[in-house]
Amino acid sequence: MKIKVSDFIVQYLSKIGVKYIFCLPGAPLLPFFDALYRNKSIETILVKHEEAAAAMADGYARVSGKMGVCCATTGPGTTNLITGIAEAYMDGIPMLVITAQVPLYCYGKGTFQDSSMEGLNTAYLLKQITKLSTTVLSKHRVVDTLNKAYICAHSGKKGPVHLSFPTEIFSEVIDFDWSDGQLEQCLAAYTSLNQYYNRKLVHDAANQILNAKKPLLLAGFGAVSSRASGEIMELAEQLNIPVVTSYRAKGVIADDHPLYLGSVGLGGAPSAEDYIHTQEIDVLLAVGTDLDEFTTNSWDPKFRPLKSLIHIDVQPETIGKNYPTNICLVGDAKTILTEINLRIFKAIHGGKYKIKTSKEEIAEWKSKTTKIIDAHKMESLSVPLLPQRLTHEIRQALPRDAIVFCDGANNLIFTVHYMPFYQPGTFIIGGYGNMSYGTMAVIGGKIAAPDRVVVAISGDGGFLMNGMEVSTAVNHNIPVIWIIHNNGVLGAVHDLQKLLYGERYIATSFKRTDFKTVAEGLGAAAYRIACPNELLQIMPEIIAAKRPTVIDAIIDDQEIPPIRNRIEGKKRLMESLLKE
Repeated sequence: MKIKVSDFIVQYLSKIGVKYIFCLPGAPLLPFFDALYRNKSIETILVKHEEAAAAMADGYARVSGKMGVCCATTGPGTTNLITGIAEAYMDGIPMLVITAQVPLYCYGKGTFQDSSMEGLNTAYLLKQITKLSTTVLSKHRVVDTLNKAYICAHSGKKGPVHLSFPTEIFSEVIDFDWSDGQLEQCLAAYTSLNQYYNRKLVHDAANQILNAKKPLLLAGFGAVSSRASGEIMELAEQLNIPVVTSYRAKGVIADDHPLYLGSVGLGGAPSAEDYIHTQEIDVLLAVGTDLDEFTTNSWDPKFRPLKSLIHIDVQPETIGKNYPTNICLVGDAKTILTEINLRIFKAIHGGKYKIKTSKEEIAEWKSKTTKIIDAHKMESLSVPLLPQRLTHEIRQALPRDAIVFCDGANNLIFTVHYMPFYQPGTFIIGGYGNMSYGTMAVIGGKIAAPDRVVVAISGDGGFLMNGMEVSTAVNHNIPVIWIIHNNGVLGAVHDLQKLLYGERYIATSFKRTDFKTVAEGLGAAAYRIACPNELLQIMPEIIAAKRPTVIDAIIDDQEIPPIRNRIEGKKRLMESLLKE
């Protein structure tokens, strides 16, 4: 059957389950948008800035488990996407980025916004932050390139892919038969790409875990992205193994689970970090983490187990990068843990193993330590609000399965430390540290979970970057709730200047913004709070109203989140380097 390339692309996307495209149009993209108009199976979400298009596609993919899609025009439309794409690339989020290009006959002629290989080559530029970035120069390459991009986005460590189309390619006509099943057969192949593992090493890992005297399970973001929460809990519960998580994996095991000690690293819990420092861990099972700076407090030597580090990750280059690894298990965490659990189950029920640790021992440890630093501040009646109290009230006001997005700033650290999470995928933060990630991505997350409460906890600095996207939620009636830490300070940098530079503050303070007025101007519901209990009083009404809503929370600008372990880790690292 004969079909325009633009119509083929839209039908292709529809067949692979795409329901939304986050976009900002431009003239070279108009043939593609015209195809979207004709098809109507995919809803366009018009954003205010292309960075937000990528961030929303990212947020949608994280919550839904499906590929996010965004598109932008040539030139600055494409370059504006970069930070959002980079966030997805860092975290292995499957995303299809479609951009337009000036016509082929204009290449190299000084055409307005020429981003071809003869101008500012955006396909080459995006190669650094995508798994695949190419310009489709012929209609005969459209089908194969789309298939290649889809499979590439979902294989190994998942990630974004970028396809650029010269504008006239959209209007070319190709022959394609949807009825022969070739598309479905091709794309079905990707489901088995990550399901491999080394059987002997899995056997060795299970034996070491069974014979460990003081094992510990550390789950990172890779455990979240592989959706391995059930397998982690099964392994922990079979042997009563205590569990810690990186800050980005909070929720992979419920905060109130008896085997969970808390998160480690940035904003970490003393109960978790003291256990690592004092309990002489002989076997550490690290799942989906590269044991990075933030997780290990600048590569604290205490994270190296006495006997064996068993490391599971989909990326071979991640394993052994920061700590010597004894057993390297490359592959999908969910698949590998399933096999380890099976072997351990057989050993236990075959009478070959006796569980060494009791839940009572772990409960006793937890009773002697604490997860929370300065817990009394969560109950403070101070005005303006302490951020610890605000965070506590947010948790009280939200249902257990609410999804919380965070910007990358002090609001994140307060949330990590003072807010428990109970379900996997309910705490979402970008690993690249984009200051306004949560402010934007939350809209995509809410679209993917329309029946759940979805909230962004934003810093005022981050919200000032991309808060205009509230208008996107208003225009499409997407009932996101933003809660802004309003203290007039770029807190993460300001606090480092205080602790490391003798309070020599520069370029970190600004006048507080009236976000309530801004939000109302954009058409959202808005509230301003500064006192304890105000959030608890208004939140039931906000949730019930199902409107885009901004809560401007005036907080104390003197409070510092729990970052002492990070500071001490940095100092220890520098001292060790100076000794060398």
